[in-house]
Amino acid sequence: MPLTGKLGRECRQFIASAAREGRPFFLNLFTSTTHVPFTCDYPYYKLFTPENYRGESKFIMTKLATPCEIVDKQQRGSDYFDVPQIINLYDSCVRQFDDEVGKIVDFIEQSGLSENTLIVIYSDHGADFFETGCWGQGNTLLGKDPSGRIPLVMKGPGMPKGVKFEPVCRAVDVMPTLLGWLKLDVPEHLPGTNLMPYILENRSPNLYAYQETGIWLGKVPGLHPEQILYPNIVELLDIPDQQAGTLVINAKYYPTVIQAKSRSIQDERWKLICIATHRGPVYQLYDLETDAYRDVASEFPEIYARLQAQLAIHLKADPYWNPAPATPSAA
Repeated sequence: MPLTGKLGRECRQFIASAAREGRPFFLNLFTSTTHVPFTCDYPYYKLFTPENYRGESKFIMTKLATPCEIVDKQQRGSDYFDVPQIINLYDSCVRQFDDEVGKIVDFIEQSGLSENTLIVIYSDHGADFFETGCWGQGNTLLGKDPSGRIPLVMKGPGMPKGVKFEPVCRAVDVMPTLLGWLKLDVPEHLPGTNLMPYILENRSPNLYAYQETGIWLGKVPGLHPEQILYPNIVELLDIPDQQAGTLVINAKYYPTVIQAKSRSIQDERWKLICIATHRGPVYQLYDLETDAYRDVASEFPEIYARLQAQLAIHLKADPYWNPAPATPSAA
C-alpha cells in the first residue's frame, strides 16, 4: 500500500520547519501512488469502480501482491486481466496523488513561500496498459510507447502560466531548465537542454529523445521472436551486501543485460527502434502522427537513415554495444 498520505504529511512538516527557521531547502518527494499494482486508500479506490463490480481487481490489480506473482503475471496478455477495472484503479491512484499534491502546493502558499519556491512534478516513467501487448513500463518501446511519456509540470516565480508545452523534451532537460529558470549558468558538460527560452516563446527546441528498455521479469508479450532475453530472474539478481539487502544485477550478466536492451530515438513525428536479436539489431520505424504502431521503415528510407545516424551516437557510446549489420525489420 503506498504511503501517500503519510509522505505528504512528512513533506509538509519538513516545509513548515524550513519556513519557521527561514532556511532554503531542496526536497525530492517520491511516491509510488500510481505504480503497479495500482492500490490506494479509501475512498479513492471506489471512485471509478462500478458499485456492482465483484471481480478480483476490486482493490488491487489481479494477483500482484508478491514478487513471485509479478514475475509470473508479467508474461500474461490482456485476456488474463480485467483491463477496464485496472484502468479504474489507476484513475483512482491518480486522483489520490493529485489531491496530495494539491495539499502540498496549498501549504506552500499558506506558508508564504510561493514567491520564492519552485515546484516540479514529474515521473520516472509512464504506464503500459497493453497498447503494445504487455503491461508495465519500458518493455518493448513499440510505436507510441506510453511508458516513454512522463508528466512534467513546473510552477513558480517567472514561469509563464497556462503554457502547454507540446514539443519533445527529455528527462535530462529538467536540470538545465531549472538552472535556466534560476538564471544560473548551465555547465557545458551537463547533458540536456535548457528549455526556458523555448517555453517562454512556446516554440520547439527540435530535440531527439533517446530511450531504452528496462529489465523484464519474464518473456513479456510483444517481444520480437528472436529477441535476446535476459537470464532467469533468480540468476540475474544478486545481493552483494547481505546487511543492506539491496538487489543488484549480478556482475557477470551485466554485458548480457546491456546487449539485450532495445533502444529508440524519436523526434516530434518519427520514432526508430533498435531491437537486439540473435541475428543482429533489427530496426523498426514508426510514424507517430499517422500510424503509431505500424513499421514503415521500408517506406521512408531517408527518415530511417537520419534517425539511425542519431541513434548510432548513443549506441557507440556504450562499451557493451556489439553491433551486427543493421537492417530494417521484415517482421
